[in-house]
Amino acid sequence: MKETDLRARLEGLAERTAPPVQDPGDLTATVVARHHVQRHRQWALAAVAAVLVAVLVGVPAVLSRTTQDPAPAGPAHSSGIYTPPTRGDLSDDLDFVEGVRRLPWTTGTAGGDVPEPPLDTRHVVYASDVPGARWALVAGANPAVLPPDEGVDPADLDAIGSVAIAWFTGPADALANEMTLYSVPRLVLADQPTALSDTATGVAVVVGAPGDQIEVSRLSYVHSDGTPRREYSPEDAPDGMAVVNDSPVEGSIDRATRYRVTRDGEEFNGSPDGYPNPDFTPPDVELGRLHPAPSPALGDAAVTVGIDEVLSRTGVSTRALTFTVVWAGDLPTQDGGSARFTLLAVEFTEGGIYVLGALGWDGGGGFTTRACGSEARPAGTPLDEQLFVVRCAPDGGVPTNSLVVVAPPGTASVRALDASGGQLADYPLVDGVAVVPVPANLATVEVLDAAGDVVDQHAPMGHAPLGD
Repeated sequence: MKETDLRARLEGLAERTAPPVQDPGDLTATVVARHHVQRHRQWALAAVAAVLVAVLVGVPAVLSRTTQDPAPAGPAHSSGIYTPPTRGDLSDDLDFVEGVRRLPWTTGTAGGDVPEPPLDTRHVVYASDVPGARWALVAGANPAVLPPDEGVDPADLDAIGSVAIAWFTGPADALANEMTLYSVPRLVLADQPTALSDTATGVAVVVGAPGDQIEVSRLSYVHSDGTPRREYSPEDAPDGMAVVNDSPVEGSIDRATRYRVTRDGEEFNGSPDGYPNPDFTPPDVELGRLHPAPSPALGDAAVTVGIDEVLSRTGVSTRALTFTVVWAGDLPTQDGGSARFTLLAVEFTEGGIYVLGALGWDGGGGFTTRACGSEARPAGTPLDEQLFVVRCAPDGGVPTNSLVVVAPPGTASVRALDASGGQLADYPLVDGVAVVPVPANLATVEVLDAAGDVVDQHAPMGHAPLGD
């Protein structure tokens, strides 16, 4: 299918659906929003796009050692993250800083729960040139916790416990009035760091407090033992800020970057605000196949979605990955139609394997895709000698109730078992594959040889993290 056709169908879907915020295994939640983008300088005025960004990114999680309320009732200990002075190499450009401070905050539907902070409480936390652009972070008082009929001096922002923040961006050498809202305004605890990343340039900025130790991880990958891991590197952080330049992410959005901030023995972990690259074009990827390809179908585009999911979540280049379609075919849908299922294996150079099931179908005038599980596996066993078990069930909007088993050579049948090991059903394998209705109470699948001996067993795939 042509890229323009895929984009058009994804845009149509984006206008009708809003997938769950915190489901990293849901491929639609990642890519539908990514392909439904305009230039990000226009997003502040586009309510629909703002909704999609909120769905895709949600509120970037910042976790410390203790669970915290995003709008605490009492004052917080001042960390100095969001209070004066302004940091960044444009901090001395007083006209620019003041102009950015006065810019309107357009929250729209997605940011409706974050009222625009009063102007006299706002402070430009960070303003700087980055490669090809200008970025600024603005903070203001959360009106929900302002004392009645009282203002808050920007120098005392930390004292009210939580603040509203928003990122503004513009082209290189932009004037203040050329800066536009980049992120959906949101509330953060006054002692929580924040960050922004840009997929197209590979730039990330982490804003903490003066004296913070900042580490950044740009890659997540599956090690040879099958464990998803990531490594952090310490960053130079003068004044509590770190600017990281690295290779651009080949996916449509940077979901790979994570930061770790240490302050007085407390650790904060988070992911930057990140939004789809408006100029994103799916990379050309060579696909290997273990089984013959079925006739082309609309749902084949789910493979592109799955590849983008891996690239965006790992940050790893396609040069260090090998993509193989383990099996692809049609699953019966509940309305009497079919959906194209693709089992995709991604092998990391000198690492392990990440496997995901992608389901694509015509959702009634537009293209729809969902995940049917994922898992990480160790290196060592060739793909064609492994057993794969995938459950595509109606939960999460999936239109089929199918069990897909792809077995290694020498196997002849499938046995479905419940949690106690009791047999639920058995099925023949055809060319090493079985596609059958999901038995109730399914826990494990065994595959047997022609003599009835068990060759291997495996539970249906769940949803594996990728260092998230």
